[in-house]
Amino acid sequence: MKDNTFLHVQELDFLRKALCCVEYIHDALVNNDYASAKIEISELQFLIEKLQEIEMKKARRAQLMEIINEMRKRGIRIDFVSKL
Repeated sequence: MKDNTFLHVQELDFLRKALCCVEYIHDALVNNDYASAKIEISELQFLIEKLQEIEMKKARRAQLMEIINEMRKRGIRIDFVSKL
């Protein structure tokens, strides 16, 4: 559950940063500051990649939980050992 909460917080942080980048890109374009706009676009692309990675993790986790629930329905006991 901790990992799920961490992913959610991380996702919100990336979204916030991406929205800031969009604002900075807008300001840079309005002011004809194309060098800054390029830098912000690169940062936005990086953040989008990170957001896509989080979406993939969430999808894999959902798929794993589906498999675990199906196994439990069949009476298979599953124990996970967490790392300390």
